[in-house]
Amino acid sequence: MRDHFVYFVWTKPATNAPFRVARREVKTHTSKGYPISYILKCIPRGYKSWERAQRMADRLNHKLRRGRLRDWPEEEEQEFEC
Repeated sequence: MRDHFVYFVWTKPATNAPFRVARREVKTHTSKGYPISYILKCIPRGYKSWERAQRMADRLNHKLRRGRLRDWPEEEEQEFEC
């Protein structure tokens, strides 16, 4: 089974709240019932790679938290019906 990757644009809200670039595995199935999975990745506008966007998110969190990075829970798998 091959993974499918979906990218979409996300912009940071105007607040000073810490944020993280989201990454979530989604498991679903095709209209014929075949199982597929894909990764949702939110990349802020202006960044061309996942790694650079994530580094910037972590850097901003570092500044906002005065040296303490926020702990982020593991992303949960979600089921979507087609």
